[in-house]
Amino acid sequence: MDSSKHLGHSSAGPSPSANGWVAPRNHFVRIRDMMLTVEKSTVVFVGRADPAALTIEQVTCVSRNLHVKVSILGIDCGAQGEEELQGEGRATNGTSAVEPLQTCNQASSATETAESIRFLTAGVASCRGLRTIAPLDPSITRAALAVRTNTLLNGYGRHEVRWEILHAFLKLLNQRITPQLPTRGCISASGGDLLQLSYLARLLKGQPNVKLLTESGEEIEALEALRSIGLSQPLNLQPKEEIAIVNGTSVSSALAATICYDVNVLALLATLASVLFCEIIQWDGFEPQFPEDLTTSVTMHPRQLETVDFMEFVLRRPSLSQLRNCAFCHSSTSGWLRSSSSMDSSSDWELHGRESNGETPTPSPLPSHDTLLKGVESVKVDLDRAPDLFRCCANWLGEQVEGIQAATEAVQMEINSVNFQGAFIGPMMEILRSAIYALGKLMNYQLIELARYVEKCNLPGEAVHGAKIVMGSYACELSYMAHPLGKQSQISDMDPDNAYQSLGFLSGCKTAEAVTTLQLMCATSLVALCQVYDLQLLEASAFEYLKYGVSRAAVCNKFGSALGIKEEDIGRFNGSRPTLGTADHETPKVFTDLLEVLRDYSPFHNDARSIIPKLEQVLKDHGIEEQLIKGFRESKELEGGFHEVDRMMNDFNKHVMRNISAGRRCKGIYPVYSFVRKVGTKMMIGKDFENRVPGEDVGRVYEAICGGEMAGNLLAAFHDIQNHL
Repeated sequence: MDSSKHLGHSSAGPSPSANGWVAPRNHFVRIRDMMLTVEKSTVVFVGRADPAALTIEQVTCVSRNLHVKVSILGIDCGAQGEEELQGEGRATNGTSAVEPLQTCNQASSATETAESIRFLTAGVASCRGLRTIAPLDPSITRAALAVRTNTLLNGYGRHEVRWEILHAFLKLLNQRITPQLPTRGCISASGGDLLQLSYLARLLKGQPNVKLLTESGEEIEALEALRSIGLSQPLNLQPKEEIAIVNGTSVSSALAATICYDVNVLALLATLASVLFCEIIQWDGFEPQFPEDLTTSVTMHPRQLETVDFMEFVLRRPSLSQLRNCAFCHSSTSGWLRSSSSMDSSSDWELHGRESNGETPTPSPLPSHDTLLKGVESVKVDLDRAPDLFRCCANWLGEQVEGIQAATEAVQMEINSVNFQGAFIGPMMEILRSAIYALGKLMNYQLIELARYVEKCNLPGEAVHGAKIVMGSYACELSYMAHPLGKQSQISDMDPDNAYQSLGFLSGCKTAEAVTTLQLMCATSLVALCQVYDLQLLEASAFEYLKYGVSRAAVCNKFGSALGIKEEDIGRFNGSRPTLGTADHETPKVFTDLLEVLRDYSPFHNDARSIIPKLEQVLKDHGIEEQLIKGFRESKELEGGFHEVDRMMNDFNKHVMRNISAGRRCKGIYPVYSFVRKVGTKMMIGKDFENRVPGEDVGRVYEAICGGEMAGNLLAAFHDIQNHL
């Protein structure tokens, strides 16, 4: 199955649609491009006559990067004509919301229009000393200014204004002076976000009740703000200009745009967290059938196929076109195993990811499922340990990505349109909240399964169990916020025929709350996953050290042949982690029993030397002479293995992981692991554990996610993705 068929496009790249919109070849690549734009953009142009001129990522860039310059491209527009139309008694666009304030359902003069706009300024932007009343987030206000300027420059409907107004908006943006708009009171009526946008019109007129914030956080009045951008006196707005500024859903559209960007990035982060979860669960030696072949072969949804392909790429496994003809086996003692070109070779099995230079090799073609399992009888598939949330997580994620993509495209069209009514914003926010809930539910279930895994494997799990409780609470919040708001529409004027309210802004605010909750869930999940990942690496490294010591001690004490071990079969210390290879697939029973003793040992609960009596008992049961057993017990090779384990655990208790390489087994998830560790998180175990709580580390990761610090690490996961997808 060619991966290009999954995506619905040829390998040549994306194909333009009838309306000029070019669909991305892969939505995960689209998310990468969005992140690159936000990270690297220095100038954003508005006003181009193009359905996709202003993008989601550009609005987000203006919103969150104060040093991005906003420039305009457009045509000069006149401001005359509105008074003539009103004088003739003809209704004009955008007057329905102010009709109750007028006697004849029409504005008879510029004075009445100005009065109508003044009465719209009825919200509360802030109250001194009351934290319950706070102005709209300045980042959303900046985005709304950019969207409104873009709409006015495109000249939709009768929205013509003077250049002075547009330049005033852009100077406010470029000089980082932000108006304070009310957060509550907007229902995105048929006339638009009248409440917030009326403050912008009043700002240009220099009204004292409009406050602004400078880059330093100082609060100034409208007149001072106008002087700082080069206007010696307030503007005298014409009736049409006031209506053009007020009549639109720019605030709702801007809020929706930033939310779409956040949800796309969180969908990527949730996918990578699921990959890390899969990597952890696969550690203990079963084939999880990920993804399920039948499910993948019959699905027709492109985003599901893309998600499966992307997760395969990150796991460094073959693409879907090879899935039917290969199978994977994982050994907890040796990492990923791959076959050599000849199944009859004396060195059939090699460590995947263990070359002499420490680099990850390119995997050779894998054998068929039946051939693979012939030589590895110890690896068995246990479907009870591969729950649906594991096998089908890629399909589950793909469903949400498909909904997120649809909402992103609709909102992008909205920010480049007339912004009238905002009919698409409310439903798209409903879709996003539903997707957010689904992502959070998946992460919650994964953490529950992770807690079970930790308990079963006898790993220290206090931090994981605490995170499980918190995640359950977050999931309940998302479940509540996923309920639709559209049915709560209210009549805001006297005429029921004009009572359609999209509630886009209100729905966007609730979606922003859901985004915050999902960010907390991502932070909590990542901290727990990295905790278990490190514990696995420590336990596996301890096993390898002991296995190496036992093998060397057996050979040096002249009974290695009884265990099926030869001197040339014992690998030397390779880097920071020793390995052992055996020439024969049919491992002798005595050596298998010794390995079982080593596997049962946990370096977190017992001293390494506590397993010596069990090792001796195994040798006695298999008829090894007492003199040889004594030499085995006192051998310096065995003591060397114990010493390495002691040193490793001593470093671990000091939060030093020099002997462990977290990215050794799966380079694809290392950027995620690195992101979590670089923000200052540590293992939730050790001598100073009682002085730290998991919430500290979760808080660090959450702050980094909100601050965009994870972008570079997430982009690193896309290395060479174009060659794969």
